[in-house]
Amino acid sequence: MAELTYYRLDGTTSRHSKITIPIQELDVFQHCEQLRFNSLEETAIFAKDNYQQRINPIFLSKQYQFIYDARIYRDSLITVAWNEDSGEKIVKYSSLSGEISLDNYTIDGEIFDVWIIDEDKIIWINKDSQNILTIENFISNEKINFPGHSQAIISISLLEETNMFASVSEDKTVRIWDINERVCIKTIKLPGYCSKILLAKSNRLIGWEGKPQFWVYDFKNEKFLLSKTDINPVTVLINNIEKNLYVLVGRQDGVIDCYLLNSCELVWSNRLSDGWVYKIENSSDNSLLFVSGSDGNIYVIDALCGQLQQTLSGHSGGVWNIITTSKYILTSGLDETIRVWDIQSGDKIAILAGHNHKIRQMLMTDDKKYLISRDKLGNTIAWSADWDGVLS
Repeated sequence: MAELTYYRLDGTTSRHSKITIPIQELDVFQHCEQLRFNSLEETAIFAKDNYQQRINPIFLSKQYQFIYDARIYRDSLITVAWNEDSGEKIVKYSSLSGEISLDNYTIDGEIFDVWIIDEDKIIWINKDSQNILTIENFISNEKINFPGHSQAIISISLLEETNMFASVSEDKTVRIWDINERVCIKTIKLPGYCSKILLAKSNRLIGWEGKPQFWVYDFKNEKFLLSKTDINPVTVLINNIEKNLYVLVGRQDGVIDCYLLNSCELVWSNRLSDGWVYKIENSSDNSLLFVSGSDGNIYVIDALCGQLQQTLSGHSGGVWNIITTSKYILTSGLDETIRVWDIQSGDKIAILAGHNHKIRQMLMTDDKKYLISRDKLGNTIAWSADWDGVLS
């Protein structure tokens, strides 16, 4: 006999009442559907067997109808949000430790798109001048413009642990920028339109969703290493295994392709389903890949050879988000729930419910103490637990 544990949370405080109901394991999702909430001030946890414990929901925000981007830095969740009633675009700090480090910061300008690039910086595109990027420091109020593109900018990619970022534009160019020097260090002319780019180590730039549909460019030697016109990529991940970098490509036809990043040699290819691949995530040691898509399953595969190890089933709709810790796999998407799986056995150990809309994004703090989930309308919940410990 399993148990359903329901926490009713009193607004943004930590006061909650707990109700535990004995149920059959197969009825867990049915109870989730029956207990849909009228207010996001009510949050629930549905757990299996002896795992119902120590997952404390903290409601963070519901006053902002749209969130452009969200990042975690230290003990704060930083969001760039739009308030539909006032029209304000603000940088909002939500403290996870109880100490607010900064007041909300209002952006002075009409935003087309925006990304958080550091704990004190955002980069954004103005609606009136969509070919210019602006980096704004919301501590010092300093603004730096990066002009150069002749048409609207579509997307950017940041290279972690460096001062470099890349931007792709409707002018069919990619520009690579140095933030400190405030200059464009490389301009790459593309053969056609491209809407997604990924700036990677080893001087590699990856592009997809365009013509060609997938490509890899060596920007040091200024040449294309790979150009594919017969695939439709949805998501791309860089994985590091045994000191080699691999590019994982999830496609619309349910196939995962694995290429060596340096040579672009195809290592393996595996069709997992007939639906779209939405998300690829690796395990903490990079030996396993967790793949989700439109069919609602999570596929566990060997990262080196691509062999299917296990299929995790339970979501009733497409799965957009995957986060892994040393002990758990956390997944969410269209069915408005977060599911917690044991990474060793694949057992489903908990269902977290509280959102009334599709869950667009999940984040995990570096200390693995908070899981942040954000739904389609920007409502945000922090789930406090030892996500690297034992939930028992």
